[in-house]
Amino acid sequence: MSIVQLDLLGQLAPLQFQSIAQAALALEAYQTPRWAAEAGLSAVPLQKRVLDPCVGRGILAQTALARGHEVRSADIYEWEYDGPRTLTDFLNPEANGLVDGWEPGSFDVFVNPPFSLACEFIDRAFELGARKVLCFQRFSWLESDDRHSWWDSAHCKTVYLCAKRATCWGFHIPPEKRKSSSPTAHAWYEFERGWMGEPQLKRLYH
Repeated sequence: MSIVQLDLLGQLAPLQFQSIAQAALALEAYQTPRWAAEAGLSAVPLQKRVLDPCVGRGILAQTALARGHEVRSADIYEWEYDGPRTLTDFLNPEANGLVDGWEPGSFDVFVNPPFSLACEFIDRAFELGARKVLCFQRFSWLESDDRHSWWDSAHCKTVYLCAKRATCWGFHIPPEKRKSSSPTAHAWYEFERGWMGEPQLKRLYH
């Protein structure tokens, strides 16, 4: 299978994968624990309309659906997910159609994006009109000096540090080989349009 990405010259070019494992490593595909998805939605109520732009195997989308949300899902790669989703790159203009019919501010984004593109995913969500973004990421996302200016204007309202460390298995690791793990500190980051000031840090229990 191939997807489309920007090459080194900024032109659209196909990216080929020989296997799901290769795609998972290249696209930084890691699965959110279901308990973390449940805890996130319990801590931060979202609007009826929810967009998950990198649905993966569907943990976030399924959790939101089970709570009565109207969910639209998308991903850049066709992972094993039985629910409806659009195959598209959220960061490209072609993804604008994901919010067709939704007024700006009438939907929220519930997402666990690739770590290296997390800032871009937040910016893109607000560009499309999201009122709020609830994003699952490593707690170390806050640490880099390279993102200092971005955090100063990112509208991050609250950081919910998971009291329980999460094991987010990579899609490239088959279930039978998931025998040992290195749990990592993760958090739910709540971004809200128009929010100004320093984010509040809270501990999140489940």
